[in-house]
Amino acid sequence: MDAIYFISILMEVLIFGMGLIMGFRKRVYGWCIAFTFGIYVIYDLAKTSFLNIPENILTLLFFGATVSMLWVVWGLYNEHYKQSS
Repeated sequence: MDAIYFISILMEVLIFGMGLIMGFRKRVYGWCIAFTFGIYVIYDLAKTSFLNIPENILTLLFFGATVSMLWVVWGLYNEHYKQSS
């Protein structure tokens, strides 16, 4: 495995953990961040053959991660512009 790819996975795990901490501190978007980056870790490990997950399941997981992050960004965007108005 490429060193950069391995470092990327480690950073995804770190972001996953930080998302969990935010979730436990009553930040709803923290759960979505943890969910998204948890899926990214699973997806990347499956792509490196550490996990044997069918491609169609990976596609659904990746879609779920994208929807989750879209929800977070939409919420943060709305929160910012409600405060600015």
